[in-house]
Amino acid sequence: MIIPFKRWLTHILVCVTFLLAPIQSIFTHGTVTNPPSRVWICFQEDPQSPDSPACEASIIGWGTQAFYDWNEVARMDAGGRHREIIADGNLASAGRPDKYGGLDQVRNDWVTTQVTPGPYTVTWTNTAPHQTLYYDVYITKADWTPDQPLTWDSLELLTRTGPRPASATDNIDVVLPQRTGKHVIYSIWQRSLTPEAFYSTSDVDFGTTSLPNQPPVAKFITDNGRCGGPDVTFDASDSSDPNGDTLTYTWDFGDGTTAQGVNVSHTYASLDSATVTLTVSDGEFSSGSVETISLVVDPNCEEIPCPFDTPLQTALPSINASFSNVYVLGGGGPDLSTVTDFTINWDAINNGLYQLSINTNNGIPNWWNNLLESATYTFNAANPEITLTGTGFAGLDGTYAVTIDNGNFVMVSQTEGFTIYFSTSSTAPDCEGVTTPPTNSAPVASFIASALTGTDPFEVSFDASGSTDADGDPLTFNIDYGDGTFGREPISTHTYSAGEYTATLTISDGKGGAATASVSLVVDGDIVVNPPSGDCAFETPLSAPLETIFTSFNNVHVLGTGGPNMESVTKFTVNWDLANNGLYQFSFDLNVAPWYINFSENVQSFNEANPGISITGSGITGLDGDYFAAIDNGNFVLVADGYSIYFSNTETAPICDPKVSTAKDDQISFKMFPNPAVEKISILNQTDLKDNLITISDLTGKKIKSQLVKESTNTVTIDVSGIETGLYLVRILDPSGSSRTLNLLVN
Repeated sequence: MIIPFKRWLTHILVCVTFLLAPIQSIFTHGTVTNPPSRVWICFQEDPQSPDSPACEASIIGWGTQAFYDWNEVARMDAGGRHREIIADGNLASAGRPDKYGGLDQVRNDWVTTQVTPGPYTVTWTNTAPHQTLYYDVYITKADWTPDQPLTWDSLELLTRTGPRPASATDNIDVVLPQRTGKHVIYSIWQRSLTPEAFYSTSDVDFGTTSLPNQPPVAKFITDNGRCGGPDVTFDASDSSDPNGDTLTYTWDFGDGTTAQGVNVSHTYASLDSATVTLTVSDGEFSSGSVETISLVVDPNCEEIPCPFDTPLQTALPSINASFSNVYVLGGGGPDLSTVTDFTINWDAINNGLYQLSINTNNGIPNWWNNLLESATYTFNAANPEITLTGTGFAGLDGTYAVTIDNGNFVMVSQTEGFTIYFSTSSTAPDCEGVTTPPTNSAPVASFIASALTGTDPFEVSFDASGSTDADGDPLTFNIDYGDGTFGREPISTHTYSAGEYTATLTISDGKGGAATASVSLVVDGDIVVNPPSGDCAFETPLSAPLETIFTSFNNVHVLGTGGPNMESVTKFTVNWDLANNGLYQFSFDLNVAPWYINFSENVQSFNEANPGISITGSGITGLDGDYFAAIDNGNFVLVADGYSIYFSNTETAPICDPKVSTAKDDQISFKMFPNPAVEKISILNQTDLKDNLITISDLTGKKIKSQLVKESTNTVTIDVSGIETGLYLVRILDPSGSSRTLNLLVN
């Protein structure tokens, strides 16, 4: 059989292109399959032997790979900037004519799908579903013809959807307008978590004659506020026309007045109800919708005094801020007087709520409260809302409409008559109708100890059940036993070792009222705050995690030699909660700038055996490095190689042997850099390392890597690129049996 020359040439070029094409990308996503896009049709025809002339020409000119990659006609850098990054004439190729230029061809023989004016469903088929910020669906204008390039000005928008969850198939309902002949439906899928966007070009044919005109469909909704009443808004945007014709809207409010427009408002006088009629017209046909609405105010409903602009008609804009002031506007709201800081980090582009937290000044329910664990929200849609459950704050749980007012964050209760206003200003916002909550009486604290002096070990029973509140509010109890431990029960028992202590009770009524009471205790009759503790390593590394401690210390003692200069430190505060695995504060107050530094974000392993921390970027000479951590009689200790840092509330240093290093006295500990390390470390020693064994172990003692130095050298380099991120021990063992150890942080 003789194959025509053109068909033969096509087959040859297709085969060569296929052999040279790279492997299809696995990072694929989607395209429109109804009406089928150009790239989808060419893929379905088989890029090796296309059926239609348009697909055949595309494969001859641009190769087969573009059509095997039918689901990645995309731009990674879009972020909504479609018109900026894609030039006219390159819309079909997503501005990538080097690969997808065949789709930009201006020709009249692209395969089309027969359509008619009226309701139609555009379907995206997504092989790798992602969360959606929006879909845009366009159609070419009535005067466009297939012999013209596809340009932005040649398109008119049919619809833009709201955000959607990830889905393998997404259907977008549109109304196709009156058209005749061939046209293009152009669709954009903008992802919400990245700037990446996908583009699809589908050819349709409306035929040569217009369909008979059909009447429009009239629909409307009303809103007369939270509690009802005579002030009503009307919305007819759900009305539609089967032929896609432009509509006019006429309202009869049922009280002798009328209005024009899609969205209107009206105030009634002396009516309990009204019968409203909407008439929509396409210029030839008209249709109506009638509804009787109530205008009665609900007597049991409480209006929100400060709704601001809620509900928003759009998604919540991005906000990343902290607020030190909170105002509860209206009555019946929660008492948030103990809140010291509220932080929100909402990214509308990436649809991410990354932080929603509250700090308190009394630790009730916690010093730091993560509200993300209690929240469900719809910030990325019109009428953005949040629902809080199980927050631990009395009266805070509920559903709120949210908005931003001059940079401040606002939560408007949808079930009660109050608004919560988080602000950076010390002045409450001025809004009408705000009622002042009733005055709250502070509680009275009662704190009784079974004994005030005793012998080590000294067991004391504490009773705070006699505490009262004049308003009858339920009380919460927080006891600081004075030795770095805490309790939450009104009746408790605690055991003390030798020393002098002050136990303090703090009670709160949940409405801003608080009170304290204290008792002083002496154990053994002698004040021995820092008894001898053996060597200054204080039993580190510990075999168990670091116990909970929340204390501030006004004295710091550097034990041993080679330690940092801590003269500028006036206070050290540690807030470590083992139960919640939270290091909420690890900070120094200084008598010089920067005055305060916080290392709570530094790498630490307090919740594991061999607890320790790596301090970096402190600005204090000699402080940066790796430390084991321990608690010694309520005091906090950091143990390094050669010295310990002892934080205490007494001016007397502990009595202990300062030799905290295992290195021989006549040897200087080796230097190791970089630390933290990523790929390799270099070890520098003042003496010859020949016949020394260098090992890297994890904090459990498991050996990760070892190397015997066989040549005379003072420097050794070890590859750590294959070691997982974490804290390790690097140990040098010399032939005499002496060893030296440093901590290594691998990133």
